[in-house]
Amino acid sequence: MGDLYALYHPIVPVEVMMLDYQERELVLDGMEIDWVEAAADLTAVKAIWAKLKPTLAANSDGAKSGDDYDRSLAAVVRDLEQKDGARLILDANKGLELVDAMGTVFK
Repeated sequence: MGDLYALYHPIVPVEVMMLDYQERELVLDGMEIDWVEAAADLTAVKAIWAKLKPTLAANSDGAKSGDDYDRSLAAVVRDLEQKDGARLILDANKGLELVDAMGTVFK
């Protein structure tokens, strides 16, 4: 999917859009109580975040967004460890809000 986004040379890094997609998948995993898919989606989120974080940190407005997202991601990890679907839904939705805010850093 990232390759598809990249074809259009967006101003916002492709990884932001990919994070948006994966965070939505985490919300759905919480709704379905699907821990196997949630773990796979979390692995994808971590990989995408590892690519995006340095780009965000290099932007003078991005450092706080990165710190906030780190805390959000830690909450999602905890939710999966505790197998708490309701919290996963809440925390993944918070992550979605933070990803949306990240997009504005690059515009």
